[in-house]
Amino acid sequence: MISLTPVGIEVKKMIVNSIIKRIDVCRSYELNIELNRNIRRFFLGLDDNVIPFPKTA
Repeated sequence: MISLTPVGIEVKKMIVNSIIKRIDVCRSYELNIELNRNIRRFFLGLDDNVIPFPKTA
């Protein structure tokens, strides 16, 4: 079981800073978010260090 503990704003900023490389806000408030390369690879399942979840029946 995973235990979650509350963290301060500085820890949250550090986590977001490690995930997001750049955010652009357009005039129509459209957001373009560029992720860091390692995070992008992680989300796409291309990271070799990620252990895949077992398939359930």
